Amino acid sequence: MNNYQAIIALLFIAPLAAAQGSADAVNERIPVKKIELEAHWKVNCASAWSSLQAASIPAPTGNDCGVTARLRRQIQLCAYIYQAPGDNSTHRCPDYRSVSEHLQQPSATADCATLRVSIQQLMHCPANNQ
Repeated sequence: MNNYQAIIALLFIAPLAAAQGSADAVNERIPVKKIELEAHWKVNCASAWSSLQAASIPAPTGNDCGVTARLRRQIQLCAYIYQAPGDNSTHRCPDYRSVSEHLQQPSATADCATLRVSIQQLMHCPANNQ
């Protein structure tokens, strides 16, 4: 009877021991070019960035302050592409992540003038940081 208990215990322990060795494999990312991710998600980050810059210059109109939900989503996707969470990317400019986080705040469109100024500050890319 003890032999059966030992065999049953080994059947339960063996898969756990084998799984611990491959735990890191689950979190590995497949290397994909940024431009391929843009194509996959049907977003053009340079165009979205230009649209956001254009929306932040004139006096905004409407409840969205000139920044549509579609444009917010595009900037959010660009943040995932170029500055993925947990990725220590050297990509700092344009700073899609900071702009996206700012645009996702519930109060982001409450004051369009403040939104316009803060977007312009976050979007400032000195030539040596690009």
